This record gives sequence, C-alpha cells and structure tokens, in this order.
Amino acid sequence: MTITSSGPAPEDTTIEPGAVLRRRPSPDVEWVLVEGEVVAWNADSESLHLLDRIASVVFQLLDGVTPLKVTIQELAEAFSRDVAEVEADVLTFAVSLQEIGIVERVR
Repeated sequence: MTITSSGPAPEDTTIEPGAVLRRRPSPDVEWVLVEGEVVAWNADSESLHLLDRIASVVFQLLDGVTPLKVTIQELAEAFSRDVAEVEADVLTFAVSLQEIGIVERVR
C-alpha cells in the first residue's frame, strides 16, 4: 500500500487491531476516487495525498463502525493471504493515514 503525499511530516502514533477508524468528515478532508485510486485533500495541513489501488480499498473500508481486526480478516480471506501479514500491512497503513490526518480514531 502506498501513499504519495505533499505536506508536513507526520507524527508517530500507534493503532491496535481492535481500533475503529473512519475517514475524516468534510470540510476538513475531501477525497475522490479517480480510476481506482483515492486522491485526498487535507485542508488543515494543506496537503494532497494519492493512495494506490490497494490503499484506496482499505481507506474506503474505514467506516467508523467496523474494527480493523474484522477488516483485516476479510482482506486476508479475499486475497488468500496470511492474516498476520495483512494485519501488519493494514496497521502500518492505518497509522500512516492517521498521521497525515485523513482518518481519525472512533475508538
């Protein structure tokens, strides 16, 4: 999963598999899907972010209701991948999304 960004350096945070995240609501963050990739604008930091196709799928699954561990399990099954590998990738990616300010923790 890849994020290409322009903007300030992120802060360090930690996210556990039981966490629930959501895409930050407008007007702070706007995003659009362009040919399978998300382009997100964070007005607070005046930064633009491009998520590759896989990152875009994960980003769209952050609904503010479903714990990451459920999303991780579903992705592992859908792509026939080891749950531990998917967990490591998704948690690292979730930290990146939170650091750049386009998602927020619900719980």
